[in-house]
Amino acid sequence: MDSKAATPPGDSSLNADLRFLSASALAANGRLEEAKALLCQDGQIPASPQALDLLARIAVHSGDLAQARTLWQAALQANPAYEPATQALDSLSSPWFALAAAKRIALLACVSIAICLAFVGLLALFRQLPQPVAQPQSVVVSRPMQLAPSPVAAEPPKPRDPLAAIPASDAADAVKRLAQSFELRAGQLDVQIQTLQQTQASLLAGQEKLIQLATTLTASNHFLLSQQQASLDLAERTRHELRTLSDACASDPRISTNSTPPTATVLSLALDGITVEPCDRGWLVHFNSPLFDWNDHLKIGSKSLIETTAKAIIRTQARIQVQIVGYADNEPSTWPWLKPMSDAQLGQLRAERIMQIFDRLSLFPATVLSATNGASGDLPYPGDSRRNRTVVLKISTQL
Repeated sequence: MDSKAATPPGDSSLNADLRFLSASALAANGRLEEAKALLCQDGQIPASPQALDLLARIAVHSGDLAQARTLWQAALQANPAYEPATQALDSLSSPWFALAAAKRIALLACVSIAICLAFVGLLALFRQLPQPVAQPQSVVVSRPMQLAPSPVAAEPPKPRDPLAAIPASDAADAVKRLAQSFELRAGQLDVQIQTLQQTQASLLAGQEKLIQLATTLTASNHFLLSQQQASLDLAERTRHELRTLSDACASDPRISTNSTPPTATVLSLALDGITVEPCDRGWLVHFNSPLFDWNDHLKIGSKSLIETTAKAIIRTQARIQVQIVGYADNEPSTWPWLKPMSDAQLGQLRAERIMQIFDRLSLFPATVLSATNGASGDLPYPGDSRRNRTVVLKISTQL
């Protein structure tokens, strides 16, 4: 992955601001080339208008006005409201700038002419020195007097003073504008730095809160896991104890003194949705609502009711036999293309389905459970085919 692509936008902007500040300091100290190299890393022109403005001013100082104009135009394209670039372009297009440039060119021309004339005079002087010394002293004296006007050729640069005043003021104005631009940019950078510091402080505070919350959640999770493991261990121990107790009761050869369980004990096992009726040597447990939707598919809540009933029965600690009797009453086939089952087949299927639930609870020995179908003439709810989609628990005591 490209390292530049992985750099966050905030870090890139901050690096650009730091490079601009460093380049501004170098330019203020006269180190223009270093400032230009810092702004144009890898030979790429910066994108911020402030950096483009500084490059343009360095180009003006180097005499490259076309490059300066291009950079200021690029700054305006990046930010059309950037005032320093607009003022600089207006200054380049104004007559005073052309006049100042012409004056500077004229000044340079005058200085060049003066230097050339002085050089010619010096050459003429050196050529006359080897002549014979026998010439009259007056002539010798007069010749230097004739050479004296040659330095006068340097007098044309005298108008340089009134010409140089305007460029100096222009330079002062440009320096003033540059200083104002630097001050403006420094103020903007201070505001940005303060904003970044505030944002960083907010992020750090939020991170600390998240760390505290994560620590609290982790501790709570560990506590819940320990509680869950303790509950599982307790349930396993309870199931093992119940299974041991059931096996002990089933294998006890002693005759039970309570041949008929007390009615009060049976009534104490009654639950909502269940009706208990006494019968010979036991009871019949009827379910008040149908347990099945179709075939052996249990309705919602039926499984929970069956499990609750089984736990209530095993708590009596009586030696019993449980026969699960399944019923059906002329029920249509679930699917039109399937062969319908008889009431006996469907009742047997439902009884075995309830017996599987009892087996999974591991509360009763396998020898005390049985499943069978009920006779069509012995329906628990005659004339009500939907309520007959159920089973009846025949509980009998063991002798």
